[in-house]
Amino acid sequence: MRRHCSLAPDHSAKPSLLRKRAGPATGPTHQAPNLYSNHGMIRMSRTIIISLPVTNLDASRAFYSAIGFAPNPEFSDPTAALMVCSEAISVMLLTHDRWRTFTTRPIPPSSSSEVALNISCDSRQAVDAMAECAGRHGGITDINPVEDHGAMYGRDFCDPDGHVWGAMWMDKDAGPGACSPAAEA
Repeated sequence: MRRHCSLAPDHSAKPSLLRKRAGPATGPTHQAPNLYSNHGMIRMSRTIIISLPVTNLDASRAFYSAIGFAPNPEFSDPTAALMVCSEAISVMLLTHDRWRTFTTRPIPPSSSSEVALNISCDSRQAVDAMAECAGRHGGITDINPVEDHGAMYGRDFCDPDGHVWGAMWMDKDAGPGACSPAAEA
């Protein structure tokens, strides 16, 4: 069975995922991101796993399923649930007791925002559907004013534990600068 996530890249097990650096990574006027490891190999695809402490694992599983995430039972147990958004992005829901095995940092109250996570949607209608679904399944919809900038549209909501998510759509055909404040003036 194919696994949806990897907590750390295992370069020794899959050497075909890496290839030798062919030449300089930057041009005369372009500063490219560092795509190279210390061994001169190009890093290939990675996954992002967002770990979130939750007060009620079953309610959180239901919430994330309702807004379109798929459960991965292979990486789930009574204290944790991996919910897959895409091949590259997953959310690991952890009970408070399990969370505390990873860190001694305090779990913030649900009324605070430690980070805002944004997820792209295919259309304005999909943004509305996700936000409204979040509200019907234990979340709080429109915690911030709806953002409608013509070529960009977004709505923010919280999950049942107060984690902030933003559903957003951008018109890829609108052209450069279409979503900037200057374009609205």
